[in-house]
Amino acid sequence: MTLLRPSPLLFICLAALSAVGQSAGTPNLRLQTPVVKMTGPSSTAVNITIHGTTKTVAMGDLLKLPQITVTFHNASTNAEETYSGPLLAEVIASAGLRLERENEQTFLHSAIVATGSLKFYAIYSLAEVEPAFSSNKVILAVRKSGSPNTEGGEIELINAADASTSRWVHGVANISIVTLGIEGR
Repeated sequence: MTLLRPSPLLFICLAALSAVGQSAGTPNLRLQTPVVKMTGPSSTAVNITIHGTTKTVAMGDLLKLPQITVTFHNASTNAEETYSGPLLAEVIASAGLRLERENEQTFLHSAIVATGSLKFYAIYSLAEVEPAFSSNKVILAVRKSGSPNTEGGEIELINAADASTSRWVHGVANISIVTLGIEGR
């Protein structure tokens, strides 16, 4: 009889959900689709937690980082939308986790849990947002069509490579990096 071994990604997702449950109350595990308009409080800073250490990145800090512009056809609004902001990888690097040869395994075995001010959250792999591993453009949008992104809660996590807005997070308030230790490595 052959036993199936669980995928390491399963453990990352479980660890990420556990981290969300510890920091933001018990997560709602049903599928959610984010609302088009922001109805809760805006975010003007993001708390980034890496290996137990939290750094707050304010709006001014986000504006100082190199800005990337992405255009996305939003099926919810049936319109082309343009967003600008720093790459999420650059924001994480500014908080203290920059990809280097010595920590490549950390990037391959970590998940990002991004939580908005309305407690909606999305999970990404850390490698998925790092340009050295992926061509995805995952940004923290601070501008929409050249103006402050008030519709997205000031700071909005956007992945232009996704086919829908299901993993976009309005009013991003917290980003946690959860690293899975794999036995035998």
